[in-house]
Amino acid sequence: MIIYPPLSRPFRISQYFGEHPSWYAPYGLAGHHGVDIPGDVGETLHAGVGGWLYTTQTYAEGIRVHMQSPLGTLTYGHCQAVVGPSRIVRVGQIVALLGNTGAHTTGAHVHVTWVPAPTDFGNGYKGAVDPWPLLEEGMMELEKAGDRATAVRWQLEEAQREREEADRLFAEAHQMEMRAWDLEEQADERIKALVSPESGLAYGVEAALGLPVPDGWEEPE
Repeated sequence: MIIYPPLSRPFRISQYFGEHPSWYAPYGLAGHHGVDIPGDVGETLHAGVGGWLYTTQTYAEGIRVHMQSPLGTLTYGHCQAVVGPSRIVRVGQIVALLGNTGAHTTGAHVHVTWVPAPTDFGNGYKGAVDPWPLLEEGMMELEKAGDRATAVRWQLEEAQREREEADRLFAEAHQMEMRAWDLEEQADERIKALVSPESGLAYGVEAALGLPVPDGWEEPE
């Protein structure tokens, strides 16, 4: 299972899963039941999994957006707003704006919760498990995808350079072909001038030696 990061930029974790048990004991939790990623209010949040998007709102976490997939449900808490209606979403689509809603928040951040299916509701976190290893997998996949994209882009750039070189060679070849046609035309004119039965210079030698020349040949002046 992989969860792709909600932000399209590098980020840090301000509170990890399981931290501060005393803070969450009043809610029947053994500790923090997700990870917190700080940011700026209004930053776009992207779907970390594909699935059915729906929203809820609670006193503690404010506006929440949920992405329910066959493997579990991913939730972003403390959102400023949800982007679009309930719908099927794909990984990477914008689903919400980072915010600071809800009573229990220490500043603008997104609270990321993962509840796998099937769910162990008796695990001390109401079924939630640590999403950080899955987020790390997602980030590594994105890095690999970035490396592949870079490699493809390099190949495209190399192919483009080869195409430009081919175009240059074709242009040079065309110029050489035109030059060859010009030279051929000039050579034909010179040959014609030399062997023309009427006035070809080549027959001047025969005439000087008293040899036969074509009828009608006249020595050029």
